[in-house]
Amino acid sequence: MVIKCSKCGYEGGRAEWKYVGNLNMIGSLAYRKCPGCGHFEVCDELTSDEQYRGPEPWGIGKFRGKVFKGKKKKTSQKTSIAT
Repeated sequence: MVIKCSKCGYEGGRAEWKYVGNLNMIGSLAYRKCPGCGHFEVCDELTSDEQYRGPEPWGIGKFRGKVFKGKKKKTSQKTSIAT
């Protein structure tokens, strides 16, 4: 399903639009944020399923597939024994 922004005209799939939250507690309407201008749009999550195109990665950002190990901690082996 393609969502179109009513403010800037950006069109994209539901995976490109950031999920913000539900419009109400027990409904299928949800807020999505436009990646182009940040405008919030309301879309129906249950009736607007996207077509399945086979196995694809979930993320679409620049960090997809990268491994983050973090910085190594430096350990000092100096020990002092108090007598």
